[in-house]
Amino acid sequence: MKKAFVIIRVSGKDQLKGNGPDAQWEDDVLPNAPVLELEVNEEYKRVIQESASGWNRPKFEVAVNEAIELYKRGEIQAVLFPRVDRETRFLFSSVPLLNKLMGAGLEVYFAEEQLYLDPNDPDSVQRYTDKVKAAQDYIATLRRNTIKGRGKRVKKGKLPTGTRMFGYIYIKGKEEGEGIRIINEDEAVWIRRWRNWVLEDGLTINRISFRMRAEGIPKAPSTIRGILANPAIMGKTYTYTCSYEKYTAPDGTHKKRLVKKPREEWVEIPDATPAIISKEEFLAIQAKLTQNKQLGGCKNAKTKYLWAGHLFCCFDNRRYRGKRTTNYNTRIPVVYEYYECPCKNRIVSAEKCPNRSWRREELDQLLWDKVEALLSQPEAVLVGIKAVEADSTQADYFMHTLADVEARLSELEEEQKQLLRQSLMGFPEELVIKENQKINDDRTVPLQRKVELEAKIEQAKQTTINMDNIKLVCDIVRKSLGNLTYEDKRLAIEALDIMVWINHNELRMEGSIPIPDDLSNLSITSRCSG
Repeated sequence: MKKAFVIIRVSGKDQLKGNGPDAQWEDDVLPNAPVLELEVNEEYKRVIQESASGWNRPKFEVAVNEAIELYKRGEIQAVLFPRVDRETRFLFSSVPLLNKLMGAGLEVYFAEEQLYLDPNDPDSVQRYTDKVKAAQDYIATLRRNTIKGRGKRVKKGKLPTGTRMFGYIYIKGKEEGEGIRIINEDEAVWIRRWRNWVLEDGLTINRISFRMRAEGIPKAPSTIRGILANPAIMGKTYTYTCSYEKYTAPDGTHKKRLVKKPREEWVEIPDATPAIISKEEFLAIQAKLTQNKQLGGCKNAKTKYLWAGHLFCCFDNRRYRGKRTTNYNTRIPVVYEYYECPCKNRIVSAEKCPNRSWRREELDQLLWDKVEALLSQPEAVLVGIKAVEADSTQADYFMHTLADVEARLSELEEEQKQLLRQSLMGFPEELVIKENQKINDDRTVPLQRKVELEAKIEQAKQTTINMDNIKLVCDIVRKSLGNLTYEDKRLAIEALDIMVWINHNELRMEGSIPIPDDLSNLSITSRCSG
C-alpha cells in the first residue's frame, strides 16, 4: 500500500476547535483509505484552517510544499483529501497547486468520492470538475439565500445580523419586537458618561480610555471611538454601509478589502435601535472629536499651543504640529517649544520638507496681534460678515444654474451617442469626426462653468457659520483687549475659522470672513525659529 499525506481543511476557527477535523478523519479518511489502497496515520496528517473559495490559498500551498519535500525523501507516495469540497470550492485557485503536486510525481486522491485524480483519464478529470462545480454552486446558492434573507429582514425593520454592540442587547427572532436592539442600561450609562466627558470636560478618546481603566472597565481607544462614531447611539441604524473590493497585492496575489460605501447607498432600518443620546449631542461629539484630531497631540501637551490645528504648510498641505525638546547646556536644561511641519520627520515623509520651523512664543504673539487688530476694527469685521452672508444667500441661485449646466451637458452627451449610432450605420467618417469635435468644443465651457459652480456651492455650504458667535467674540475682544485668556483667544480663532499658510518667512492668513490684505499677509525678515 502507498503511504499518503492527508490534508484536512476547515473554514472557520470554531470548526478548528470543534469536531470538524475529527469527523473528516474518522468518517471520510479512515474508512475509504484502504479501498484506495492507501496507508494513513497521524504522523502524516495536517489540519489547516482556511477558506477554499478565494484566490489566495497560502496555508494550502504550505501543506503542498511539505508533501513534495516528504515525497522527495521517499516517505510518502500520495496525497489524500477527505472530500473534493474540503480541498477546494474554487477551481482556479486549486488547479495550480494540484498540478504542482502531480508534476512532482505525487498521486492525488479523494476519500469520500473514492477518486484517483488522473490527468490522463478524461473520466477522472470530469468526476473531479463536476464535484468542484457542485461545491461552487453550493457556495453561490448559500450566498444568494443569505443576501436574500437579510434583505427580507431589513424590509421588515429588523437587523440583518445579530452583531453585539456595547450599550445594547440584541433580541433574537423574526416575530414582532424581535430582531432589534434594546438598551442595556448598565452599559448605556457609560456611553452617556463618555458624552459628558467629551462635551463638558473636553477629554480626548485616550483620556476616556485611561478613566475607564481606572474604573476597572478597560476599553481600548479604538473601541470607544467606534462606539461614539456609530449613529446607532442616536437611534439611527444603517446597513449595507460597506462592501468588499477586489485588489491585487504587491506580491501579485488577489485579495479583498472592506471599503465604505457612499452615504447615499446606505440603507436605514427605522426603529431598530433606540437612542442613548440625542442627535444634537451625537453631532456635537463628532465635531469635538474632529477638532481633537486636528489639534493632534497639542491638546494634551504640557504647553498650550495657541495656533495648533490652524497652521498649514504650503509645500505639502499638512498641518504644522507643536513640538517640545529639551537640550542641556552645562547640565542646565533648556526647553525649546516650536511649530514644525510633520514632513520634516523622515518617518512621516521620505522627502524632508524644506519649510521652516517657528518658535511658539514669537509666532503665537505675531499672529494673535493680527487677529486682535482685526477684531478691534468693527467696520472691517462687519463688512466681512455681510460679504459671507451675501455669498451664502446665493447658494440657491448657484444650485439652479448648476442644474441648467448639467442639463446642457446631458444634451451634448446624447448628441454624441446619436453620432456614434450614425457612425455605426455608415455615416461619412469625415463628417462624424468634424461633428464630434464640435460637440467636444461645445462641452468645454459648460464643464468649466460646472467646476466653478460646484466650488461656489461648496464654499456657500462651508459658510454656514454662527454669525452671532463671531459678533459675540468681537465684542469680548474689544472689551478685554490685553486681558484675554488662552481659552478666549482659541474661541476667537475657531469662531473665525482662521487658517495660516506658511511658506518659509511668508505667512498668509485666511478665515471664514474676508481679512484685509494689510492684516492677512505677513513677510518676516528676522527669524523666529531656533
